[in-house]
This record gives sequence, C-alpha cells and structure tokens, in this order.
Amino acid sequence: EPWVRGRLIQGLHHHELNLFYKVPDENGRPRACILIRKNINAFLLTAYCDDDTTSVVLECSNNWITVVSA
Repeated sequence: EPWVRGRLIQGLHHHELNLFYKVPDENGRPRACILIRKNINAFLLTAYCDDDTTSVVLECSNNWITVVSA
C-alpha cells in the first residue's frame, strides 16, 4: 500500500516516471498505483480503476499491453 496524504499518493514521484492511480472520492484513499517510464505511451483506464485497483494500457511496437495493480 503506498504512502498517502489526504487523497494523494506521496513519495513515489520521479522526474523520469509517470505515476498512475485513480484519485478516490472524498472519504477514500488509493491503495494501488502503477509507475511507468515517461518514454512509454501509457493511459489510465479509469473505467477499470477504483481505490483498490489501477489499470493502465501501454503502447509498445504497435501492440497494446494492459497492466493492472490490485
């Protein structure tokens, strides 16, 4: 479980990485996230994310890869 302050994940930010997670509703807190290098095209799949699950699709060599953290 990542370190969280308020509704935001802390301590994992890096200038070469993108941090993906769904910001929860008022009373929630994120318990899953995914770190991806900035040189990789990646998109958050918000329809498949909640406080406990993060889903990201990666574009690699004209293929799509789905990565899930739960």
